[in-house]
Amino acid sequence: LAPMSQSNTHESSHASKSKDFRHSDSYSENETNHTNVPISSTGGTNNKTVPQISDQETEKRIIHRSPSIDASPPENNSSHNIVPIKTPTTVSEQNTEESIIADLPLPDLPPESPTEFPDPFKELPPINSHQTNSSLGGIGDSNAYTTINSKKRSLEDNETEIKVSRDTWNTKNMRSLEPPRSKKRIHLIAAVKAVKSIKPIRTTLRYDEAITYNKDIKEKEKYIEAYHKEVNQLLKMKTWDTDRYYDRKEIDPKRVINSMFIFNRKRDGTHKARFVARGDIQHPDTYDSGMQSNTVHHYALMTSLSLALDNNYYITQLDISSAYLYADIKEELYIRPPPHLGMNDKLIRLKKSLYGLKQSGANWYETIKSYLIKQCGMEEVRGWSCVFKNSQVTICLFVDDMILFSKDLNANKKIITTLKKQYDTKIINLGESDNEIQYDILGLEIKYQRSKYMKLGMEKSLTEKLPKLNVPLNPKGRKLSAPGQPGLYIDQQELELEEDDYKMKVHEMQKLIGLASYVGYKFRFDLLYYINTLAQHILFPSKQVLDMTYELIQFIWNTRDKQLIWHKSKPVKPTNKLVVISDASYGNQPYYKSQIGNIYLLNGKVIGGKSTKASLTCTSTTEAEIHAISESVPLLNNLSHLVQELNKKPITKGLLTDSKSTISIIISNNEEKFRNRFFGTKAMRLRDEVSGNHLHVCYIETKKNIADVMTKPLPIKTFKLLTNKWIH
Repeated sequence: LAPMSQSNTHESSHASKSKDFRHSDSYSENETNHTNVPISSTGGTNNKTVPQISDQETEKRIIHRSPSIDASPPENNSSHNIVPIKTPTTVSEQNTEESIIADLPLPDLPPESPTEFPDPFKELPPINSHQTNSSLGGIGDSNAYTTINSKKRSLEDNETEIKVSRDTWNTKNMRSLEPPRSKKRIHLIAAVKAVKSIKPIRTTLRYDEAITYNKDIKEKEKYIEAYHKEVNQLLKMKTWDTDRYYDRKEIDPKRVINSMFIFNRKRDGTHKARFVARGDIQHPDTYDSGMQSNTVHHYALMTSLSLALDNNYYITQLDISSAYLYADIKEELYIRPPPHLGMNDKLIRLKKSLYGLKQSGANWYETIKSYLIKQCGMEEVRGWSCVFKNSQVTICLFVDDMILFSKDLNANKKIITTLKKQYDTKIINLGESDNEIQYDILGLEIKYQRSKYMKLGMEKSLTEKLPKLNVPLNPKGRKLSAPGQPGLYIDQQELELEEDDYKMKVHEMQKLIGLASYVGYKFRFDLLYYINTLAQHILFPSKQVLDMTYELIQFIWNTRDKQLIWHKSKPVKPTNKLVVISDASYGNQPYYKSQIGNIYLLNGKVIGGKSTKASLTCTSTTEAEIHAISESVPLLNNLSHLVQELNKKPITKGLLTDSKSTISIIISNNEEKFRNRFFGTKAMRLRDEVSGNHLHVCYIETKKNIADVMTKPLPIKTFKLLTNKWIH
């Protein structure tokens, strides 16, 4: 048989993982000496000498420990279907493994009859010599010319894949090819390599758009009111020197910065005006490039929210008005006032850190950090900027937004009183109610019922923003059941587009993927694989790539009411449990790169996820799995430090993977298993990290590995099964 395509059968890839234990690089059939090394509950090894056994007996034991794909999996007495590589030597080790798996939002698998033997080839499509060796985002055989026609495969339970037709952009936006115009040729691999970042979407209006030419009279009046409020605030804060105006000829041009007013409508419906400097054209000599403008990391916020739920904390949300203007500026800088201020040909010298300057964020961070430490008795958590704590209160700082967490509401009120002595502090939500409280925290719409649950979503925001993307939503009244089609890959044929069309389509991709990325990294971790793959193709806007992007936006629209659901851990446990679930899809990306994915959970609550293309080209499934795990460990350790700083309970750290061969390498002491230096150094470092950080390494069934959604496009039934416990 010719080799089967990895993308065409999700089941065959799962089966191959179970075979890796026998046939991977870590278990060579030519080895004559075998050491039986059990998994320690702390990721260590058992160095006791084991009697030598024959090769035949060894093969029997290995086969017994790694079931064949032709046989049904052995029944497990655990309610959570733990499948250990070897039975723990002590009861305490077994209990530790069970506690790692317990309370995780893993899918409930239907019971299998022990007398029925599933056919592993039942749902495999016919082998096609032109079939691609990848899933979404992959490339085909090196010498095969492939197209995108009819690359769908049937799904489980006769579910029909919905392919939404998106031909409107072609007829609407393509220019006539007559007379002939110069065209741009775009190569897939070059376009993927050129992608470095996603440009943010402009969400603000200029002065002429908001006021001068605004035909909406009511909106115009609100923007005028916001404009005068901003000017008065600037004068009140003594943002510039009002005693003297300077002539342009007197000042070094590199110290002169343009300024402008920008306008926008906030999420709560209020209209906002902001006077900003054009820091994007600021001369490098006018600021210290070594200064950092820090904001709270999203993982720190999610960790704090999760701990708040488990410990019945009060959550208080604050806003500091015109925060940057409280920070002085050290450099000698001048600004050109906007023309409508009536100070043409004059310059004014800045005294405060105006919004937009390169150094303003860093100046404000140092100012508020000093005040919180000296006046409020807080200390910053090492390694986690903008996270402050004392014995009672935790504060997460994001520019001018503050989120306070405390067991005692009076402790939050005490901090607020101290802040008001120096800053114009507004209480957005005190959080004192015993009923469900709704927050809008950094774009997340949060519903919090103390001691019961927390729900995180973005329904209101998405309902408002998605229709403005000019993407046709709900065509023919149909709804997509998954964000992408399994077995579908991106055609590598070169594009030829006119320059204007190419720029227009790239801009559209940036806009769509930019919004999808914002949603995905906030709470829709189930979409990260599709977002990451399409983000790599922003500079390759073929019709197929655009269609797949439209389908992703359509799916987000259809599921805009979905929420990330957390429930309080009951009963209250004496320790915190931090777990990462890891997975990898071998060779399914361009240039045969592998896709890796990790999901992080704190006390059974999903707090973050990551899906990315492996930086190195892996040469086996085991190597890809090791790469995925090694990428997850540093963040796992950093989160462990954060949890211990914010909550003094002991912490248990778990690492779950569905690769038995990877686990055997991690716990082994045999260095001869490594075939080369690159593979060996990464595996050895992983061994050191596991043993040195007391990580509990556990095996999880492939069918229950929720990180699978981070590495490949799945059939609808599988996608729903792996996500419906934590996203619904």
